[in-house]
Amino acid sequence: MTTLDIDSEIRSGGSIRPLTAEPDRGTAHRDVCAAVIAMVGHDLRQPLQIIANAHDILARTICDTEQREELARAESATSRLGWMLNQLVDVVQLEEQSSEYRPEPVALRPILRQLDWSSANRRGGEASNSA
Repeated sequence: MTTLDIDSEIRSGGSIRPLTAEPDRGTAHRDVCAAVIAMVGHDLRQPLQIIANAHDILARTICDTEQREELARAESATSRLGWMLNQLVDVVQLEEQSSEYRPEPVALRPILRQLDWSSANRRGGEASNSA
């Protein structure tokens, strides 16, 4: 499914609905956003590559200094857009990975006692009773 497919589906009243800005919509909302951003990222990479290729072709044919300066600005803008697109996709991937992390409370006292006991055994001494 591409962004055009999503747009067509929304316009036709299909099963996909536009997202509204509601806080705390949960994992499903995050997953949909991640999928849309990933698709948009994929759909934008090809046009960016075509633009970069056009810049390369123009660079071989342009002789005028003013036109070369304008082409350099266009190449710079294209590079920045590609960098931003990559950063956006990277953030989405990090978000997906971080959503799998679920911190849980842990009883530290037994762990600290075990560490203290292990440390004392290595030193050949007694574990302290302060933990």
